[in-house]
Amino acid sequence: SELIRAGFLNPQIEYILRGNGNLIGKGSWDFTTDIEPLAWSSGDLIEFAVDKGDRSHVKTVQFNGLQAISENEAKEFFLPSGGLFISESDRAYSPSKLESGLRLLRLRLGQLGHLQAAVTVAEQPDIESSGAVNLFINVVEGPLHVWGDTTIAGAGADGVEGAIAPPENGRVFSMEALQDWVSAVRSQYLLAGYPEVVVSVEQDAAANESTSKVDVRTALTIVPGPRVRLGDIHFVGLQQTNEKFLRAQIQLAPGSWLSRPDVQSAQFRLGQLGIFGRVQSEYDITSTDSETAKRDVRFILSERERKSFSLLMGYGSYEQIRMGTEARILNLLGRGHTAHVRLRQSMKSSAGSLYYTVPRPVSWLTSGQLRLQG
Repeated sequence: SELIRAGFLNPQIEYILRGNGNLIGKGSWDFTTDIEPLAWSSGDLIEFAVDKGDRSHVKTVQFNGLQAISENEAKEFFLPSGGLFISESDRAYSPSKLESGLRLLRLRLGQLGHLQAAVTVAEQPDIESSGAVNLFINVVEGPLHVWGDTTIAGAGADGVEGAIAPPENGRVFSMEALQDWVSAVRSQYLLAGYPEVVVSVEQDAAANESTSKVDVRTALTIVPGPRVRLGDIHFVGLQQTNEKFLRAQIQLAPGSWLSRPDVQSAQFRLGQLGIFGRVQSEYDITSTDSETAKRDVRFILSERERKSFSLLMGYGSYEQIRMGTEARILNLLGRGHTAHVRLRQSMKSSAGSLYYTVPRPVSWLTSGQLRLQG
């Protein structure tokens, strides 16, 4: 339950069932057994009283066999100490939090090359009468895994300078490092116009008796697929927005090699304009010929409501009653400009402001804004 996960290991609930003002039944439940059923009907009243009991909290953490990282770093998985404020819930002990700490420590050791690390509770947690818990963690790190020989099949497609080289032999191996390398190789092919590239990897490990480490040999296979050019670019859902303005924003050139990361960047830039509630991209295959493979890109857009108005009202000890109005107009001129006007009148003064925002006045600015206040 939520109470146990929050560190209240021995909660108890008392319940009373009344009908027509008369006591029908009562009982208690400590979460260790099934609750006794009560016969009740519509109109009956059930009252609950929850006694959470004392909250258990982690007091100390001791490790046996830990060498790859410091004990202070390992303790953070069980007893957080960082930050300005450490609440009781941060230090709370529960079996689920203990399992989470064991898992996170195991993952951290894996990142440091100890892929076979075992992290277990050496002894049952010592829970004091005050609720303080002393933890004893046993760590068997296992051998250190390092990069071994690597083979690459399928590299050398047109437009790709060469697959990104793996880390050199002897460096610490981790699954995260392997995934990063595979992702970097795939991204290189996507940027070069191979949207269907498939990159797979196999690995096997062998103990190296001379170094007492485990060499991980990897075999990378690249299937580039056809190289594809960008066809036409279509915008679906436009009502007020100038299409020429959008084409200047996406920075994509029909006829160039189709780069999926560039299309994703274009989609992100359209979303940054703030005038669309939804931005999606889809591909249409227009030619599958190996020499002239081409795909069109469709941006599916949903324009936001252009105009919004609201009334302002308040009271202050000096200005007394104050009233005003606020208006926001999006996508002026169909080019993503935004005007934000606020007018305010009180018993003592009048004020007004205008904010006019233009998207990307220069290539290295997200937006520019003109402010007028009076």
